[in-house]
Amino acid sequence: MEIILKTQSMILIFMGILGVLILYGYYFYKKTALFFIVYFLLLGSGLFYCGYQRSLYPQPPRPESVANYESHLINKKIVIIGMNGLSFDFLIPLINEDKLPNFSFLMSQGSWGKLKNFSPNDYLCLGTSFNTGKLPDKHRQLSMWKYKMLPIEYEIEAVPRYLFFRQLEKANLLKTLHNRPKLPTKDIWKIFEENKTPYIKKDSPYWQEIVKPSPEAQNIYTLYYNELKFESSFIFSILKKAIWADTKLETEVDEEMKQLDAKLIYFLLNGLKYTETYFYKYSFPDLFGDLDPEEISKYSSVIERYYLFYDRIIGKYVASLKEDDLLIVFSFHGMEPLPFLKRIIERILSNPEMSAYHDNAPDGVVLFYGTEIASNKNIEDMNLIDIAPTLLYYLGLHVGQDMDGVVRTPIFVDSFRGENPVPFISSYDEITIKSPE
Repeated sequence: MEIILKTQSMILIFMGILGVLILYGYYFYKKTALFFIVYFLLLGSGLFYCGYQRSLYPQPPRPESVANYESHLINKKIVIIGMNGLSFDFLIPLINEDKLPNFSFLMSQGSWGKLKNFSPNDYLCLGTSFNTGKLPDKHRQLSMWKYKMLPIEYEIEAVPRYLFFRQLEKANLLKTLHNRPKLPTKDIWKIFEENKTPYIKKDSPYWQEIVKPSPEAQNIYTLYYNELKFESSFIFSILKKAIWADTKLETEVDEEMKQLDAKLIYFLLNGLKYTETYFYKYSFPDLFGDLDPEEISKYSSVIERYYLFYDRIIGKYVASLKEDDLLIVFSFHGMEPLPFLKRIIERILSNPEMSAYHDNAPDGVVLFYGTEIASNKNIEDMNLIDIAPTLLYYLGLHVGQDMDGVVRTPIFVDSFRGENPVPFISSYDEITIKSPE
C-alpha cells in the first residue's frame, strides 16, 4: 500500500510540474491550444493508471470474530477537545506574555508536547488514524474525496489533492464526489458502543450551514473583534464564519451533555485552522514581504485573539472537571507558511488570499490534564496514533497489538503506572465484546 501511495504521489507531482511548464509554454509560444491538449491526454493517462493501481489492491475484509471479550463498566470521564491549527509557534509566545492563562495552566499542571502526524494530511486519513491508533495502510481511509475524470466513468482516489485538480473542476473536466470507504477495522468508538459506554462525538470537518449566527456567536465576535466588526472583505467573512461555527458546535455539545451522562466527550473545532489559512501572513509579515503596513497593523492580532477565544473555552472545561476526569486538548496538525512558488500559483490560478497550509504535516499540539497525569511534563515524540491506545489504557481496557500507536505511560503519575500494567489483546477485530451487565 505504501508503494502505491508513493508511486501515485510521484505521478501527480510530475503532472503538477508539467502543468506549470504547459502554462509557461502556452503564454510564451503563441498561446496555441496544443499545449493543453497534450497535457490533458497525459493527465488522463496518469489518473487512469493511478486508478488501475488501486483496483489491484481491494479493501481487505474485516476479520470474523473468533473470541469473546469480557468488558467492564467505565466510570471515568474523558473530555477531548480538538482545536485544529494549534501550534506552539503561537502558544509559547502568548503564554510567555501571560495572555493564555488556561493553556498555561494545562502545561504547568499536566503533560504536553508536539503531536506528530503524517502525510497525506487529509482529515479523513488523520481522523481515522486518531480513532483507530492505526496508520493508513491498515484503515485505508485516505481522503474524503474521490474523482471522476469526465467523460470517463471510472472513479479514482488521489492524495494529496493538488492545485491542478481545482483547475480541472473549474474547466468541468473533473467531478469531485464525497468518499467514505467502509472501515475495515474497529475504531475506539465502535469499542465503546459494544461496551455500552455512552459518548458524544462531534468531529465533522465541515462547517455547519449557518443561516443566521446565534446572539452568543455575535457577542463573541464583538468581544474579540469589536473594532473589526465592519470589515467586509472575503477573509473577514471566513473569520466570522469560523467564530460562528465553533460557537454553534460548542453550544450543541453543551446541550447534549445536559441530556446524556456521557463518559467520553469529543468535539473538533476547525475555526482556528481556517483563520490561520488567511491571516497567517499578518502574524509573520517578514516571511511574505509584500504586505500593506496599514493592514499589518490592523490584522496582526487576529490569530492571537482566536487563541484567546480558545483559551476561554478551555477554561470552561477545566473548571467543570471532577477528580477522576481527564481533559485532552490536541490538534491534528499545526500550520506553516505557504511556500513562495505555491503562493504565486495560488495568486494566479486560485486563491490569492491564502497564506498558510498544512500539506506537509506540521506538528500539532497535545495537552493532558487530570489527577492521574504527571505535572509539567514535556512529552517527546508523541504521534497522533498514540492517543487511541493511551485512552484505552487509561480506561482500563485492553490495547490491540495490531495498533501502530503505543501507550504513552510516562504521561501518568508513578502510582497509576505501578497499579495498572498495560493489558493487551491481539486485535479488537477478532473479538466480540460482551458488555457489562
